[in-house]
Amino acid sequence: MFTFIESKIFERELPNYLDDDEYAQLQMFMMDHPDAGDVFAGAYYQSCQREVC
Repeated sequence: MFTFIESKIFERELPNYLDDDEYAQLQMFMMDHPDAGDVFAGAYYQSCQREVC
């Protein structure tokens, strides 16, 4: 299971960059490739099943 935690700034700015379908594709990519990209200092992720919480 995956849980996406979004900051208030992210939620506010997201519609300026991605529509709902594009954001769903981004989430699917992140679930399929959990090690892709950079990890922010102090951030962590928990390995989960393929379901969105």
